[in-house]
Amino acid sequence: MWIAPRSPVAQYCVVRKNNQRTQELLEKTAAEVVRATEAVAQQNVDIHRQQRARLSGVYVPVIVTTARLSVCDFDPSRFDPAAGEIPGGDFNEVGMVRFAKSFSHPTSYGNAAQLEDVAAMSGHSVLIVQSQFFPEFLTRWQFDLHHELAGVLWGS
Repeated sequence: MWIAPRSPVAQYCVVRKNNQRTQELLEKTAAEVVRATEAVAQQNVDIHRQQRARLSGVYVPVIVTTARLSVCDFDPSRFDPAAGEIPGGDFNEVGMVRFAKSFSHPTSYGNAAQLEDVAAMSGHSVLIVQSQFFPEFLTRWQFDLHHELAGVLWGS
């Protein structure tokens, strides 16, 4: 499957504190959005099963934020964890990031032989879109499902 517009993929999120005592992490919000998206999608599946109809949509978890989104390209060997600094890091502001990680555990473990297999089964992506980029994101949003999945969903 491909998705447009393309975006960087982040597995970690660093939030800069501005003298705030408490701060909600992106992982918590993303996990809630994933659970809500899956619940709505499951309701749609259940309705379509009862009506013996093909599915009519695809659900994608999206978080729209007013925060500035930046990605950093850097040499990991130069990272100093004690100082928390990235010397020579190249920071670029972006309109959207695909935040990919395990936000939940699978309901069944299938043929999992190792923890890595379980992690792969529970992996999700949440699109994090900067609010100023959101109108452009909506007009440029496209996706192409693999032929086999498209056939299951829409009978093509």
